[in-house]
Amino acid sequence: MFEKHGYPETREHIEKLKKLVGQVFDFYESFKKSDAEVNFDLMEFLKDWLNNRIKGTDKKYGAFFNFKGVN
Repeated sequence: MFEKHGYPETREHIEKLKKLVGQVFDFYESFKKSDAEVNFDLMEFLKDWLNNRIKGTDKKYGAFFNFKGVN
């Protein structure tokens, strides 16, 4: 959808998403090995994701797609 509608920050968005997926995978692997628990690092990661990703980045491209008439 990003490429189809010409979102100007497609490449940056994809790179950020890859980084996010890598971080989630690292947390998952730690939990799977029982090496981790819900701790400060995980809570900071989730807080940052909520504040910066969902409220910032996602809201920004949401407005772009609304402008393009994509629902």
